[in-house]
Amino acid sequence: MVGVQDLFKQLVDWRHLPAYSVERRLDFLFGLTLNEILGSQFNSRFQHPVIPEFPLKSPGSNHSTKVDFLAMSYKGKKRTIYLVELKTDRESCDEDQLENYVSRKREFEKCPTKIVCDVIEIAKASKSKRKYVHLLFKLQQLDMIPQTDILQSLQLESSGVGIKSKLDKLSEMVTCPEFVNGFNETRFKVVLISPKKPEFPNSATDVHWICLAQCQAILKRHFAEDAKESFLELFNELTSVQSGHKNLPD
Repeated sequence: MVGVQDLFKQLVDWRHLPAYSVERRLDFLFGLTLNEILGSQFNSRFQHPVIPEFPLKSPGSNHSTKVDFLAMSYKGKKRTIYLVELKTDRESCDEDQLENYVSRKREFEKCPTKIVCDVIEIAKASKSKRKYVHLLFKLQQLDMIPQTDILQSLQLESSGVGIKSKLDKLSEMVTCPEFVNGFNETRFKVVLISPKKPEFPNSATDVHWICLAQCQAILKRHFAEDAKESFLELFNELTSVQSGHKNLPD
């Protein structure tokens, strides 16, 4: 029988292979504990749900880049939206990628509802509209979209024209003055979780870095005793050994 410890041992081995991305296999673990991790760093009350692979619309098109997670906190009545990137390799941080997130952050700070409007525009152009309905519902759970039955009716809609019409109506709701005014005090942060602090002077002041090693204590609390040892072996590798730099066995 395959146990959780076997899965972690496989990750320890496979992370040293070309093109193998450990964070893509661990994102669900971080997703389950991300609010706890961020809460310990920013001293704020974080809301559920966390949203993985959140799309950030590319300027001038309906294509998007995906940030690993979107999370949200409240401190009093002030809301902060976090764009969180997870890196498990010491040398995998990409300055252009971080600068792109910082650029989006600055756009959203000028017009906070743009982050939602962009998702609706991507949904209109997407061939996976029903998946975007689920994404929009999660945004509604975070109070980033007004409470409405439009999303439920979208699930029943079979006509492409009908779907677009309902998404247009949702756009009108998101851009109405009353909703916009409630969104205006929203703040945005870009967060990088990685083993090593990147040396990117252009984006350094706009990116909040969390050392991957600081997440270990929170993550390991959520494992049964028989899985903790293999999890810690994996985590120690991630924080101390660059992928591809492990000695070959004799």
